[in-house]
Amino acid sequence: MQRIDHILSLVQKHKYITPSMVAYYYRFPSGHNKAQQIMGKMAKDNLINRFRIGRKEYIYHQGQRSTKWRHWLKLSWFHFVLLNELKSWQKILFWQTEVKYPFGIADGFYMVQTTIDGAGVMFFLEIDNGNNSFDKVEKYLAYYQGGAWANEWWGQSFPLVLVITPQAGLIQSTANKSEKGKALFRIIEDPNDGILKSLLRESDKGGVSCEGF
Repeated sequence: MQRIDHILSLVQKHKYITPSMVAYYYRFPSGHNKAQQIMGKMAKDNLINRFRIGRKEYIYHQGQRSTKWRHWLKLSWFHFVLLNELKSWQKILFWQTEVKYPFGIADGFYMVQTTIDGAGVMFFLEIDNGNNSFDKVEKYLAYYQGGAWANEWWGQSFPLVLVITPQAGLIQSTANKSEKGKALFRIIEDPNDGILKSLLRESDKGGVSCEGF
């Protein structure tokens, strides 16, 4: 029952998840199979719904399937890739999806402790599918320059902006047009290449302090 309650909590938080994601919490050789077994039974008991595309693994959710399910699944995928990347002394201190700011809505906002003494990195997350023109560089720079961010509860310093996109080169060239854009933006194609590595460049000396959050 405890595992069922935990999975229900994960579905409520992340909206769309797979057994591969849930297996993060089952650190034993058959963990993935165990996650599949429990989630499959939950679907049969109508506690959660599921579907799959082709022969890929089932995707689990509650309620009616949203037209934005692919977007939510990508956000979940990012979150669990990050969790799997963290060392024992590192942890996610805060995260939230769909965070409003004056020029739009960020896909996510994270605070991650990366050092034993409490330092870490704070960043907005944008996941871009490459199908449309990406205008977020200008929006985040306008947000930074306007100064309203200093009134936020996290407003000691402006967060980095992590963009995951198939058009990384194009967006990076846009960000590099200004020194502030070059400093703020981290743009990668695949989170599996190393999320923290991309965020914490050598010159960052561990990132901004997240101590106290």
